[in-house]
Amino acid sequence: MDVQSGISAGTTLGGRYHVLEQIGSGAMANVYRAVDQFLEREVAVKIVTKPGGHDAPHDDEAELKVLARLTHHSLVTLLDAGVDRTEPGRPCIYLVMELVEGPDLKRRLADGPLPPRHAAQIGHDLADALAYIHESGVIHRDVKPGNIMVFDYDHDAARI
Repeated sequence: MDVQSGISAGTTLGGRYHVLEQIGSGAMANVYRAVDQFLEREVAVKIVTKPGGHDAPHDDEAELKVLARLTHHSLVTLLDAGVDRTEPGRPCIYLVMELVEGPDLKRRLADGPLPPRHAAQIGHDLADALAYIHESGVIHRDVKPGNIMVFDYDHDAARI
């Protein structure tokens, strides 16, 4: 069990997202592989952890509504979001996203340097996404290689 978020394999969030395993973690969130039991597909569920406790419930919901409006080709698609209030005094904010398989930039860089063209493409896509979310009034606050999923630029016909 993840003590900070109170989530473990077998937990069901929102009455439909059955948690299978933790697949990532960071300072602001932990990410789990889960099954959407209604649509019968795997998804990623990000459990947001707020240092110093949670704000008022209406603040959590307002934050989720802002994130839900973000739609951009360089961002992982948000499918659903909610606040699980099963444990009194410890609301659990969760974001349900498409499950993106593959390495993040940190893991990819462990294999060696990127070809210059790929580095430029990643930089362009990252800058484009950050500009979009900043224009939407959102500050990411945790931009790092471990939070950047690497697109398969070798097989991207749109860039040729």
